[in-house]
Amino acid sequence: MKSRGIPGLLTLVEKFWPALEYDFQVHLRGLRAMDWMAGKKDWREFYRFKDRLGPGTDYYAAMLDDPDTVEAMLKLPPAKPGAPALRDWNWLRETLTQMTEVIAASGGAKVKLPRPESEVERRRSERSRRVSRHNAAALTRNSTPSFTTKKAPRGRIR
Repeated sequence: MKSRGIPGLLTLVEKFWPALEYDFQVHLRGLRAMDWMAGKKDWREFYRFKDRLGPGTDYYAAMLDDPDTVEAMLKLPPAKPGAPALRDWNWLRETLTQMTEVIAASGGAKVKLPRPESEVERRRSERSRRVSRHNAAALTRNSTPSFTTKKAPRGRIR
């Protein structure tokens, strides 16, 4: 639900208020959603916090059960599979991923499940690939095939 402004806010409050109020208390360390309703806080801040509520929250579950939200999601192109978001990764997901890989390996399958990658890891990987390509190119340029022979230098032989 991305609509902002008064109409978007009214729809949000009408459909999801109980879930949002609960999640602000439980998942956002005791924030009182009623402070925004009472005009004590800026609604832009409310939207920023609301957008951080992901899987495992009542708001997220309510959105996925809302017919209008589901219809809007069905109009979007399917998401491409890939690495999970770094924000959603935690020790439990890492443990489950490792266990899945171990179980697959015990059956003879070589499985490496995707893991999130930080910007530091992406840059290190890119630098490593760049260095490998550079080294491979240098080796190709500087090597001489073993089946060719060099001509002897001209001049007197002593």
